[in-house]
Amino acid sequence: MKESVWFVVACSQGVMPMPAPAHAKKSTIKTLSPENEIRRRAYELYMRRGNQSGSALDDWLQAEKEFLQDEAIDEKAAEMFGQP
Repeated sequence: MKESVWFVVACSQGVMPMPAPAHAKKSTIKTLSPENEIRRRAYELYMRRGNQSGSALDDWLQAEKEFLQDEAIDEKAAEMFGQP
C-alpha cells in the first residue's frame, strides 16, 4: 500500500494541505554515443556559422576535439575524487 505524505503550505487564504513531491525515479535521460555527441556538436557549429556549407570536416574535427577534451577532464575529475 502506498503511503501519502502531505506538506502544509501557508497562503493568503490560510493553510492548504499539498501533496508531497514524488520521489525521483531512475533517470530516463539517455546518453548519446560518442559519435552522436560529436555529430550533434558539429551540427551546432554548422548552425552557428549560419548554415554555410564547405566546412563539414572542420566542424567535425572541432567537435571531436571538444569531445576528447571533455572526456579527458571527466577522467581527471574522476581520478581526483576517487571514482573509477
